[in-house]
Amino acid sequence: MELKAMLKRIKFFEKHIMITGAATALATILTVISFDLLEAKLYDIRTKIGFQIKPDQNITIITLDDATTTSLNEYSPLPLDFHAILMEQLEKLDPRAVGYLIDFGTINQVNPDLFQTKWATRFVDAAMRLQGRGSQVLLGTSYDVTGEVVPPYPLSMLPHSVAVIHKDGNVFSEDKVTRRALVELNDRAVFHIDLARRLGLAPIDRYPRGTFNVPEIDSRYFFFRYHGDTTASSYERVSFLDVLKGNLQPGFLKNKIVLVGTLSKDNWSDFAVTPYSKQPFMNPKLAIHANILDSVIHNHSIVRLPVWIELLTTVAVTVFVMSWVLTSSPLGGLFSTIGLCALFMIFSQLLFQFKGVWLRGSEPLLGILLGYYLTVPYRLIREYEKRWNYQRKNELLT
Repeated sequence: MELKAMLKRIKFFEKHIMITGAATALATILTVISFDLLEAKLYDIRTKIGFQIKPDQNITIITLDDATTTSLNEYSPLPLDFHAILMEQLEKLDPRAVGYLIDFGTINQVNPDLFQTKWATRFVDAAMRLQGRGSQVLLGTSYDVTGEVVPPYPLSMLPHSVAVIHKDGNVFSEDKVTRRALVELNDRAVFHIDLARRLGLAPIDRYPRGTFNVPEIDSRYFFFRYHGDTTASSYERVSFLDVLKGNLQPGFLKNKIVLVGTLSKDNWSDFAVTPYSKQPFMNPKLAIHANILDSVIHNHSIVRLPVWIELLTTVAVTVFVMSWVLTSSPLGGLFSTIGLCALFMIFSQLLFQFKGVWLRGSEPLLGILLGYYLTVPYRLIREYEKRWNYQRKNELLT
């Protein structure tokens, strides 16, 4: 009896060593192969469904919209004189900060003469008066092959930082979707980090959690959190025209962080692609800027778990499904596979939403499915061998 029990234990350990070895080999192969396209779809699903962190109500967007250009009989982004008047009107509204995300290079190309007149001086003087009263003013600039496109003088005397919306063009899923944001470019903080630090809402000596380095282009990125559907109005919006005409009560923007930018339904460059919608002209870049700034201020970034944890997770779920399929009925093996997939999706969703932790799902899910489909034929072969051996023994006995 003891020998028989020992043999059973040996067979038990042999079976599980074999399963663990097969699962480890399969998980290693899956980890080496890139499944970024599938992972991007899973990432977008996690972003869109379930609990969403509420947006910061102290962030307000001023939109240079179609109603403004139609009323003024001008084209976006408007000549400099309108921006100077707007900056003077903002003084009466007492904002905590003004992030000006208008491309002054384009304005200069259309109306260069205005930058040599009183309008440029009035814009700068109004911005400096705001700063003198404790408000922060920061201009967002574009970036090209030569580096940061600095605003024309004298606006270049004001604080300015690169404000670029990143899209996954040649990385991750290569689908042009905005999921990550710049932290630093050429060792200099970009717009959202710079503004948050100037406000004392982000530490100067620390990056958002989950920040990673991309040495090829001398930059740092982090995966930011979306605070609601970008196709809807998650953040309070005010028309450029209402501010320009003084339609708002004094102090209306008191203690608010104001982002000023263009939002024309006919200009594709005012929009980007997000996990919420990949349709054109649906996701305003201004709303994305607000989400990035919100993530920086409240440390709502997404942290990806290390590769070794993802590998161990893939091994664990693959071992489980292989063991279950080998020891249970065919129907039980099928239901355990489906159930394990569902449990993993729920677990990774909860991690993502409540902890801001990203556990890749493509490799574990593929490990579960491949583990099932590779184990079922093996089990059938073993059962066929058992039946054949049993039948052969009966024939010898007779």
